[in-house]
Amino acid sequence: MAPPPKRQIDLSDFRPSGTFLELVATSSLNYRECALQQIMALMAHDADDSLDECLATALYYGATESEIQNVVYQSSSNLGPTRIIAIRDRVNAILQSLLGNLHQGLNKTYVEREVDVGDHKTVVKDSNPSSKAIPIVLIHALALDRRMWDAVYARLIAGVDSSIRVIAYDMRGHGYAAHAPQAQTITQLASDLHNILDQLTIAQADIMGQSYGGAVAQYFALSYPEQTRSLGLITTAGQAQPSWITRATRAEEAQSVAGLMPETIIRWFTPEAIARNEWGVRYARSCVERISVSDWADAWRCMSQLDTLQNLREGKVKCPVLLVCGVQDASTGPKWMGKLREAIESGGNKEVTYKEVDPGVHMMALEQSEALTKEILDFRKKVDGIRL
Repeated sequence: MAPPPKRQIDLSDFRPSGTFLELVATSSLNYRECALQQIMALMAHDADDSLDECLATALYYGATESEIQNVVYQSSSNLGPTRIIAIRDRVNAILQSLLGNLHQGLNKTYVEREVDVGDHKTVVKDSNPSSKAIPIVLIHALALDRRMWDAVYARLIAGVDSSIRVIAYDMRGHGYAAHAPQAQTITQLASDLHNILDQLTIAQADIMGQSYGGAVAQYFALSYPEQTRSLGLITTAGQAQPSWITRATRAEEAQSVAGLMPETIIRWFTPEAIARNEWGVRYARSCVERISVSDWADAWRCMSQLDTLQNLREGKVKCPVLLVCGVQDASTGPKWMGKLREAIESGGNKEVTYKEVDPGVHMMALEQSEALTKEILDFRKKVDGIRL
């Protein structure tokens, strides 16, 4: 007996009409997010054919494949291993059916896997696990996750030789590692990265972080100099600002992060990007909407401990350093990045590259990914030359 013909799905058919989406869509939950939530709900039960329709709906309303995969990872954390494998295989098969060659191409550029960090698990995105090259490790900003680097990640892989290895991961309290045991110090977050690299048997890496990730990168370089071939600091600082701790207390007092959303988005992006509602803006907004008050407050308390300038002035970071500053960055612009440059150079480090990007905002990886990637690649070539 011949198998039934494969069902063809047209993404344009998936507009809401009296369904789950219309019931739960509100001013704070758009159709895209509702579809992602429905995927999570279906995974908790024996999903029927509605799973492929729900995946198609999420794609139609702007969800990316990486967002869907992230939902799958998060939802499967409470399922048994057999069911996890079956569901992930089914989701991948449906995505391949919907996206065709695009899905296959995306799968060829990286793998994602769960890594045990010690007291919690996270997901690591790895472009080339078999490569022997020194990898570039990308550390995301506060409230976001590894997807923040998607555009930079893709350009890094496309812009260098095929042996390059690029790694991104979710920090404690973010993305797949949301609701992990409390983030208490930046030193702890640096230790988490050390554990991840050990799990991946990586002896040395080019460590690059943006904003909160830049703070973690500094503490990692100070604590694990032998694992740090070079250091990239993007739209970050070397000392805390008084307003940072209030972002924790304000959310706790209100029992919500929602009240901080407008000022956060305005601080992170240009007015033009916000007006166009670009993917980076939508993604950042959805991350802030989703983060718990406790994870938000923990992260800002960690950030409020930032204090590396004296260690930098004492010459404790000896590796090559890249500083990338956004001229229009309202959070950690030239004033703050200039202090980092002065401290590192006064410590005797002669291998400092300082770049100002104009236009350049705080969430540079999301709004100026092409310019940022160029600086990273140029620096990488320079470091390779220094170490030859």
